[in-house]
Amino acid sequence: MTKRHLGLKALVGMTFALVLSWVPQVKADIIFINLNGSATEIPAIQSVAAQMGERVYILPQKGPGEYTSQYETIQLTTELVELAKQGVRPRALVVSGHHSKNEGFWGTNGEASLYYIGKILPKQGEEGYQEAREFFASLQSVYLWGCYTGQLGHVYRLLNGENAAFPNTKYVVGFGEKGPLNTDPLSGRMLKDVLLKESQLRNGTTEQTYTLLKTIPSYQQRDLLIHKGTTFVSKIGAMTQEQFIRSCADSSRKEVLKNSIQLIWDYYWNRIGPIPENTSKSELREAYENLQRNSYCIKMGAVDLSKHFGEVPSPSNVIRLIFYKNIIRNFSRLYAEHLSYTEKELAAHGISNLGFLTEIDQTDRGEVMSKIQEAHRQIADKYKSKTNPEARAKFLYLNGILDDIEEVVYPNGQYVPLRWIDPVSNEFTDFSFFSQFEKALETAKKEAGLVTK
Repeated sequence: MTKRHLGLKALVGMTFALVLSWVPQVKADIIFINLNGSATEIPAIQSVAAQMGERVYILPQKGPGEYTSQYETIQLTTELVELAKQGVRPRALVVSGHHSKNEGFWGTNGEASLYYIGKILPKQGEEGYQEAREFFASLQSVYLWGCYTGQLGHVYRLLNGENAAFPNTKYVVGFGEKGPLNTDPLSGRMLKDVLLKESQLRNGTTEQTYTLLKTIPSYQQRDLLIHKGTTFVSKIGAMTQEQFIRSCADSSRKEVLKNSIQLIWDYYWNRIGPIPENTSKSELREAYENLQRNSYCIKMGAVDLSKHFGEVPSPSNVIRLIFYKNIIRNFSRLYAEHLSYTEKELAAHGISNLGFLTEIDQTDRGEVMSKIQEAHRQIADKYKSKTNPEARAKFLYLNGILDDIEEVVYPNGQYVPLRWIDPVSNEFTDFSFFSQFEKALETAKKEAGLVTK
């Protein structure tokens, strides 16, 4: 063979190898969504992947110090679709972080909702549609590594096949109550154990799954829940979704739920004193856990408390109430200048007794509530008018500022970021009047009918 032929053969070989390098390598892998540090969990999942001969993909795809609170569901979905285009076909998805409604997770690295992924995936005819379908169709299991994630009210929408992101997922693992901190070695050990035993847990009988569950580290302490289709297994045994719904009708269970909701509203309206100092163990925390545990009963219509309450509090707002001290400290620190301006602005309009505004984080919540109401009364006495547009504008403007502050004192998820439950958060939020005073005044003038430039 001539040198020319040898060179041609080598070139063909190189070209073939190059082509192979561009062919998507389909393997069963693990996707890990890290929204809050995951100090012990990432090494654990990497160890599992090494033992199973799999790859692990950690999202968000950022380096140290590059995370941002602006990372949201749309960015996560974009990264997942990109992995799909690269040929990744995962068997398992793990999400770690603080947990809230709509299978939302959040933390220092951003926030994302599993529920909304299916709503923003590429549609038929759009780029990435087929790859995304194959990617999510390959998902057999989902691990929800956060507090209360195993409650049926949070899980059932991932298991019913209606979400485009989870068409074939029939196995979900989460926590019935509080999960371990991501800095706790137990968190990594539990995650590693359930991942390595997934095949046995998923494919075994209900009895075998329950027996195997008891071998997971501290399974009773952490109330691990394993959902297999319409059946779930916990430390107290196994139950189907139908059995759970029927159990909702138990009179004693309904009474516990009713009492828990009443207690939450009593704390919310400051009828029974200050918020408990202990955020992990108190009657308010227990009421919150009862609400989390039984919210599915309300969602499915098995329990109707409309005769007793005009509204059932959302779990995410209750957790804000539990962590009120952290929320008010973050608000006071982030908006110190705005609170000082508010005090001066109200005082300039003749409103008195406003010193609490610049000391709002050091003032008893009940006292803050009372003094805000007093300020509202003073504003009404001075400026409430149906015929004077100038007075009406001042009435709307000043009350609007106070209303926004009240949205923090009565923690409202529309205004209070969940990250404010952490001891230190640097996330700002949007208010209608407070913090954008000039714009708010113009808005009030227009509403009052004053001619503005």
